[in-house]
Amino acid sequence: MDAARLEKDPDDALLSRFPLRRLDSDAVRDSILKLAGRLDPAAFGPPQPIKLMPDGEVIGEDGKTGERRTIYLTSRRTHPVTLLETFDAPFMNPNCVRRAQSTVSSQALELMNSDLARQASRRMAGRIVDSVGDDVSAQCARLYWLAFTRAPSASELESMQSTLAALEREWLKQVQTEGSEEPVKTRAHWLALATLCHTVLNSAEFLYVD
Repeated sequence: MDAARLEKDPDDALLSRFPLRRLDSDAVRDSILKLAGRLDPAAFGPPQPIKLMPDGEVIGEDGKTGERRTIYLTSRRTHPVTLLETFDAPFMNPNCVRRAQSTVSSQALELMNSDLARQASRRMAGRIVDSVGDDVSAQCARLYWLAFTRAPSASELESMQSTLAALEREWLKQVQTEGSEEPVKTRAHWLALATLCHTVLNSAEFLYVD
């Protein structure tokens, strides 16, 4: 934010800046799917089915072309989609004239543990590797462009690269014990990048419009 503008209008009484707001539940889900390359833009037609996971989470069924926009997702009062419910999607019973917006710990927990967010993070990491190759600096920069539509600063890029290196070392220890047929270092790097993508999906800059 411009410091001079903040000094002249600290309470935003003159509407010198846009008020910070969180994405609606529909936009959160659609944005996650878009980053994963799994958002199906097709219009009209039957709704996308939902499914109940063993842990109780309700998510959309993944189709051949991905998942449909939230407006085309099946809505059931008995089984509301977990991500949408957590991020204040309107209840189906009463008439909704204005959406509520909360900031609660369950939202962070949902994004940390959701099958949708985890799968999207892995797919997003794969997209990044496919687009820029093995260059770690280019991967981190691409991650910023995808999630935040901007280039990282020098300090952000340095922090991102060091974090990715640390994550890769930890994942390498895990992968080496799995006996995977895949190249160990390649899989460890992909999982580390997916973890970094997952972290970005939990960030305020991704979830809020300033």
